[in-house]
Amino acid sequence: MAKPVIAINCNFEERDRPLSTVATEYYDCVTDAGGLPLLLAPLSGEKDIESLLALGNGLILTGSKDIPPHLWGESRIHPKTQLIHPRRTEFDFKLLRAALKKRIPVLAICGGMQEVNVALGGDIIQDISDLRPNSLPHRKRRPYIAAHRITVKPGTLLHKVLGTEFCVTNSYHHQAVRNPAPGLIVSAVCEDGIIEAIEPRRKAGRFLLAVQWHPERMRDDRIQTRLFTWLVQTAKDYSARRSRAIYGGGK
Repeated sequence: MAKPVIAINCNFEERDRPLSTVATEYYDCVTDAGGLPLLLAPLSGEKDIESLLALGNGLILTGSKDIPPHLWGESRIHPKTQLIHPRRTEFDFKLLRAALKKRIPVLAICGGMQEVNVALGGDIIQDISDLRPNSLPHRKRRPYIAAHRITVKPGTLLHKVLGTEFCVTNSYHHQAVRNPAPGLIVSAVCEDGIIEAIEPRRKAGRFLLAVQWHPERMRDDRIQTRLFTWLVQTAKDYSARRSRAIYGGGK
């Protein structure tokens, strides 16, 4: 079977001139796990986005700046909030909803996890240090270094993928999930209670994992690389099912 194609959304920023970029670690981890990365330009047309997504068998929703709070019903923007460019916001949410509709395997990372939660009806803590002052520091200056321990809930998809109830992760965020969206459960928490991973409640939704840390920045950690192995294998299974549906009568 051909290597599964993993789509990766690109960032969009306007500096001296508009730029679409993505950190190399994301696609390096995909190739390490046996997949082929496909970088997605932040388009706006829904049909174009669906056509882009159809080229892949899985999706990584990458880290980002902060989601506009009006999307979960808050009018006040915290002073530390740095908003994603509107072009990327529009693209990411359309891309995510198209992927979930088609049940394409998704690994959402850091800001991508927050986008998953908001897209499905959850909300966000706009600044951990201000609104949860007793929490550990989560915006570490060295995001490649393990920062704290998390506890993984037994029986969850994340537990199955990582193969452990405890592990250490890096930390590079100042916002976090406050309440999981309907249909999602918490599958990992930090020592201070900050939510570190969410996933669908029902086993039928086991094509989506969302984590708050950056596993792509811990490529030498065998536990963290299991997330990309899971994505590539699940994408391979998705590709096989899609092929059977097209060429084999759906059986």
